Amino acid sequence: MNNDLEINERIKILFIIYKFKRVSFGLLKNLLFSSARAADMLSWLEINQFISKPEDSTRWKIDCEKIENYLKSKGYNVNATDINNKLKSDYDNVEQSFIRVTENNKKRQCKKIIIVSAIVIYILLILFCG
Repeated sequence: MNNDLEINERIKILFIIYKFKRVSFGLLKNLLFSSARAADMLSWLEINQFISKPEDSTRWKIDCEKIENYLKSKGYNVNATDINNKLKSDYDNVEQSFIRVTENNKKRQCKKIIIVSAIVIYILLILFCG
């Protein structure tokens, strides 16, 4: 990938994380249209300490102050207008990405509940019907 494009993409992702105070592999995958690029971006964010995952947690901790300082160092103002203008150019569907990720997570949870329920019913049938 061209280095300028990569930097521009990173800045847009940082704006998104800063604005929505959320980050996940699924969200990055929806925004970047690639699992590999999402994994690379997540690694870059963690290596540069914009995000961290506390022990015994599944959620990323976001260092908004570090993101804000980085964006300011690149000449961006971190106010609502600047963020919205930066995001509109390529990521008009950010909210839709959040919705898709949330819906996918709900579907996975429902599938897990159905599978566990089926296993429990199967075990109960074996125990009681022998």
